[in-house]
Parts: sequence; structure tokens; C-alpha cells
Amino acid sequence: MIVQLHSAVPEFRTGSITMLSSTSSKLDCLSPAEREEFKRQRELIKKALKKSAASEEEMVTLRSDKKDRDEAFLQLRNELQQQQQLAQQQYQQFQQIYQQKQEELQLKHQQQELLQLQQFSQLQQLQRQLQEEHAQLREQQGIMPPQPPPPTDVVKQVVIYDASLRHPTQNGTEQ
Repeated sequence: MIVQLHSAVPEFRTGSITMLSSTSSKLDCLSPAEREEFKRQRELIKKALKKSAASEEEMVTLRSDKKDRDEAFLQLRNELQQQQQLAQQQYQQFQQIYQQKQEELQLKHQQQELLQLQQFSQLQQLQRQLQEEHAQLREQQGIMPPQPPPPTDVVKQVVIYDASLRHPTQNGTEQ
């Protein structure tokens, strides 16, 4: 049996329970069984309201936790992107430095080869001058000059740099 007292129905106003009218005068006219039923229903409503309020509070907490978690996730994602960008920049810088060092090394190697060619050419000139001076001395002393060696072609003795092998070669053959 359900007792219906319109004046005893709770009303929600800003999270609190407000009774529409005084229930004590209405309860006096009810039988003891009806009063017990009314009290039981009132307790059930209180429990339901408390449970609802606790659920609402838990929902607010869960939403707050979710919001905090989402913010932390977003922050971590941003940090990861920044770290990836930093790593990419560092890699590019490393690549640039490596490329510069390779170019410097190649230039240095080419300069050394050029210097060797120049020194070789100077040496050949000095050898010819020495041979000419030696021949002049022999002529002055009246000694028969020996047969001169066949002329050396500087171009044939140029050290050729084979870029594909990265080994210097002489006369087109690998040393």
C-alpha cells in the first residue's frame, strides 16, 4: 500500500530537500500501518537522494579526474613533439657538421695531392737543371757526355685521383 500525501512529497531545490508543508499534522490522521509505510517510503527517498548525491559527486570527481588526465596526456604529447623536434634538429645539425667535415677532408686531400704534384714537378725541373749543369761541367772538362735519358713526360707521371676508388694512381694504374 502506498500512501500518497502531496504535501509530503520532497521537492528538489538547489540540492536540498524541502517539504511542501508540515507533515506532522497529516501523519496524525493516518493509521499506524500507514504511518510506518510513509516513514519507510520517506527513508527510501532519503536513501535514494543520498545515493543520487553521492553518485553526482562521484561523477563530478570522475569528470575532474578525466579532465586532469586529458590535460596531462596533452602536456605529455606536446613534450614528446618538442623532444622529437629537438632530436630532428640535432640530427640535421649533425648531418650538416658531418657533411662539412667530409667536404673539408676531401678538400684537404685534394690540396695535399696538388701539393705533391707541384713538388713532383719542381723535383723534375731541378733534376733537368742538375743534368744540364752536369752536362755543361763535362763539356768544360772535355769529357764525353753520356747519352741523356729519354725525356720524361710530366703528364704521364701525374698522380691521378680516381674518385670512385679513392686511391691515388700513377700512369692510370693503381699503386
